[in-house]
Amino acid sequence: MADSNMGSSMKYGVAIGVGIAIGALGALLVKKDKTTIRGFATDVISQGIDFKEKAMTLVEGAKEAMSDLVAEAAEKQKQREKADS
Repeated sequence: MADSNMGSSMKYGVAIGVGIAIGALGALLVKKDKTTIRGFATDVISQGIDFKEKAMTLVEGAKEAMSDLVAEAAEKQKQREKADS
């Protein structure tokens, strides 16, 4: 149950981070004096996609590391219970 809440919170955090990054990139690109709105929009979207992919890679790595830690902790708990019996 707690794992589900953590995943949901992490998704919202990533979404907020992506939004902030896209806004910052947009502000930088406006300063470059793009000649067309289409070129500006495609630049912003492509940078946002790159950022999202990198962020999701980090999130997946963190989830995997957390799963490994939980599995190791469960194994240690089993070993303690076995030793106590």
